[in-house]
Amino acid sequence: METFVISYKRLWNRACIQQSSFYDLKLSKRKKQNMENTTLPKTTIGKYSFDQNGAKALLNTNKGIDWPVVYILDGKDGQKSVAYVGETSSAYNRMLQHLDNAVRKPMVNEYVLFNDMFNKSAILDIENMLIEHMHADGKFELQNLNNGQSKFHNYYQRGLYKELFKRIWKQLKKEGLADKTLLQVENSKIFKYSPFKQLTDEQYDLEVKLLSDITDALKTGQKRNIIVEGGAGTGKSILAVSLIKYIADVCTQKIDYTDIESYEDLESTISYMQMNKEIANLPKPTIAFVAPMTEFRNTVKSVFKNIPSLRNVDVVSPVDLTKKKEGYDIVLVDEAHHLATYGKSTSHLSFKQADDRLGFADYEHTSQLDWIKKQAKHVAIFFYDRKQSTSGADVPEKNFLALKDERKANWYSINHQIRLIAGEEYISYWSKLLRNETNEQAPDFRSTGYDFKIFDDCEKMMEAIKEKDKEFDGLCRVVSGYGFPFTKSMRDKKGIHSTQDYDFMIDGKKYSWNGINE
Repeated sequence: METFVISYKRLWNRACIQQSSFYDLKLSKRKKQNMENTTLPKTTIGKYSFDQNGAKALLNTNKGIDWPVVYILDGKDGQKSVAYVGETSSAYNRMLQHLDNAVRKPMVNEYVLFNDMFNKSAILDIENMLIEHMHADGKFELQNLNNGQSKFHNYYQRGLYKELFKRIWKQLKKEGLADKTLLQVENSKIFKYSPFKQLTDEQYDLEVKLLSDITDALKTGQKRNIIVEGGAGTGKSILAVSLIKYIADVCTQKIDYTDIESYEDLESTISYMQMNKEIANLPKPTIAFVAPMTEFRNTVKSVFKNIPSLRNVDVVSPVDLTKKKEGYDIVLVDEAHHLATYGKSTSHLSFKQADDRLGFADYEHTSQLDWIKKQAKHVAIFFYDRKQSTSGADVPEKNFLALKDERKANWYSINHQIRLIAGEEYISYWSKLLRNETNEQAPDFRSTGYDFKIFDDCEKMMEAIKEKDKEFDGLCRVVSGYGFPFTKSMRDKKGIHSTQDYDFMIDGKKYSWNGINE
């Protein structure tokens, strides 16, 4: 008798979202249910004209002068709908500040969120949640340069404010300030890879170091290759996207640092200001973001297209990187472990053409890693995980290790697991299990919200997963090894469409694997 296994997570940690909440994910299921049923003070949304009359109205409003609030400015910049999200302890004074800022000239309305429960920690958090959700929603192009707070901060009763935010989002939809539901937003790839994510302490500290390295390379003209190594789920892609937005903002926009209201705002822009100061008189650097995998590259393009400064960043494949004759000043490579060698390349012709463009004659001993090193005039940063190198086509580990320079300290590590709520114990447990090692003290993961089921009937398992897929808006997956007789599929030249209707059969039922939608 064959046994089929299914494991899935409940909605509470849907979409493996970074920083969903370190606090509330530790709560028991009963506490979560009680929290959802808690009577929270209603958030009132006041609408004011973005002018002196609106400021006067705020002056005469209860909580308009001396109360923590979150606000949204919206307007039109040509054909584009634009918005700005902020927080303040004085809505009236903050509006006066914005009215003096030419960047805010397109704004027409100010929506102020009032709530008796608001405090400084809460409004900073809600501001961040609004920025990352509104960016992924796509209704507005945001003027925000960063995410409010660059670093994640925990605080008392954060779980309650997460619940409150769900209600606020529904109110914003009614006001016409959002198009999508919260579930639709949080399940989107744009949300997952948003550059407006709050960073962990580890990510933030590393970003500051990388900004310093980049600034130094641009100032001195010395070439640097930097490796950031981390396992799956440690937030390498989030860090890469956040870093490139910081660089792009500094290099492409005139930044008004007088539009900073408080220490909390200043804290997240100190490195930003320093970098801007040091490279202000240098030529604007050209920037490329390299993603070897097509699907991820397309995701990054969709993330970048609604952010003005990132429109100047070329999101390219390794081959396309070679087509710019003068190269790039700064090159970031995500998933660098998937860079390819010639011998295993899927297209020898395009590989040879790229080599020819760059002057490499020894095709068989050249790799895409060599292309990037040559095309990066000042800085190349590789986000790398040696354990995710699973193909014979990948550049060997030794080639990356050869880049290590102890004198320049160019190899950084990122270790904190942020993808799984069960944490390091869970990862260690499954790593040992898959290596057939003894787990003497297997931890109890039931409190994390995971469900684990064993099926004797594959068809019933498939139906259960399909139901979950409907519930979680297309997030569920079926994963299998080569455990069944496999019928070789005849596919078209692009490998997209199969000319037969199944790959293998289980108990008389036909199944197809690795379907691609393009």
